[in-house]
Amino acid sequence: MLMAHLVVFILSMSGFQLLAMATSRGRFWRRRDLFWSGWLLLLAGLMAALSGWRPGLGLTLWLGYLSAGAGVVFLVRIRGRRDAR
Repeated sequence: MLMAHLVVFILSMSGFQLLAMATSRGRFWRRRDLFWSGWLLLLAGLMAALSGWRPGLGLTLWLGYLSAGAGVVFLVRIRGRRDAR
């Protein structure tokens, strides 16, 4: 059961990291690929949550892990910008 929580959380963090990389001003050539890959990882997290739990609980946990994953990616990116100055 712990592994299912970890899988959903890691997929959420990875998806948001790819979305952040796709929307940031950077040197990435394939932003469209990064964008859609990020959304696919978020969808994979939803599918993992729904297959691991009942639909109501799975959706609730997925939304919670989405929030946590977005927060972690945001804080890591803010921390990285502060160090770059």
